[in-house]
Amino acid sequence: MSIFLLNPSLTGVAQLAEHRSPKPRAGGSSPSTRAILHLEFTLVTMDYIKRSMRELTEEVTWPTWAELQKTTVVVIAGSVFLACLIALMDFVWVNVLGILY
Repeated sequence: MSIFLLNPSLTGVAQLAEHRSPKPRAGGSSPSTRAILHLEFTLVTMDYIKRSMRELTEEVTWPTWAELQKTTVVVIAGSVFLACLIALMDFVWVNVLGILY
């Protein structure tokens, strides 16, 4: 028998009774349960970061500098074209509504 059960003044009332859950991974009020879940979360997170870094450095095919410049020019040209098209549509719509009203 534990000394903590014999002398209740050594521990808090909440820790006198051990809380067990029928769910295998449910955390109770036990500090050790929270520590185990925190440790597991940390290990899973670290594993995810390691696998992500490995994928980014070894498995991803990155574009060359020339390809990057070409695609950037295409994106800028497309953005300017769409901006002009929307401005034209807005201009026409404002004038049509101005004639009607």
